[in-house]
Amino acid sequence: GESVDHGQELEKAKILNSVYEERLREQTRELQAARSLAAEREEQLKTEQEIQHRKESEALLTANADLVELRALLAAIEPQAVRLKMLEEENAELRKQQELAKKKEASYVSK
Repeated sequence: GESVDHGQELEKAKILNSVYEERLREQTRELQAARSLAAEREEQLKTEQEIQHRKESEALLTANADLVELRALLAAIEPQAVRLKMLEEENAELRKQQELAKKKEASYVSK
């Protein structure tokens, strides 16, 4: 009777073994699917980062170019601003002299 039991044990073991192998294959497939999904996502993220980086670089280049233009503009305006200030001061001086002249005239007239 022992050999029969042994045969049954062997059958059970074979069945269990095939069940385990099937599970293992399933898990391996799931793992591979998860891995490829992760790899895809990583690739996608890398691409997104590169795009973002490129956009930031372009924005920075544009901002720098604008800054350079602005500085050139300021450099061009600076002498004019200085000249304008001088003219305003001259103008203020002339106005003072006119006021004085008017006052003197008024005092002559009143005399």
